[in-house]
Amino acid sequence: MIVTVPHGLCKENYNKKNHLCDLVAKSSGEYIYEGLKKGGIDVVLLIPEVTREAIDMNREISRNTKFRMEVNEAMKDKLILWDIHSYPAMKDPPFTNDVYILDNLKNPKNYSVDLCKRFKDEGFKCEIYVGKNNDITNLAREKGLISLLLEICEDLEKEEREKICSVFVDWVLKKYSGSSHIPSKRRKNL
Repeated sequence: MIVTVPHGLCKENYNKKNHLCDLVAKSSGEYIYEGLKKGGIDVVLLIPEVTREAIDMNREISRNTKFRMEVNEAMKDKLILWDIHSYPAMKDPPFTNDVYILDNLKNPKNYSVDLCKRFKDEGFKCEIYVGKNNDITNLAREKGLISLLLEICEDLEKEEREKICSVFVDWVLKKYSGSSHIPSKRRKNL
């Protein structure tokens, strides 16, 4: 599996209004990575060394950067990619859920619907949107990988964000660890 955090590098003088980084995406991505690793998953965590202000790593223009070349290389022998982001709660437009799943399919596969249901079962507000401009997940899908983008609300308390990450890790481990959802000859390369 691959965990990417394309907007995870934040400057010290982060300004929430311009949202030039995903404030809690890096810690969330690291939490998810560690949980998957402890669960026995062969997983790689990729976080760029440049800020979103320099270049948006989730857009096609970034494909020739070191980070995106590392992502592309990892896609050669992995089957699943989780793209981790975070966002500040906003009233206009209304982004008030605890977690959003951005899936680049018009009719999300069962795993997006299933994951959102799992979050809701744990008491979190979750919605699924079509993620049209997410180049990392788009490219992953073009290469045949299962992928989705997970957005976690930055305004939640640390314990709540970690619970979202724990629910996600638990869901992934139950769904994909030794799973029949993956062709058996390729399961070792999750």
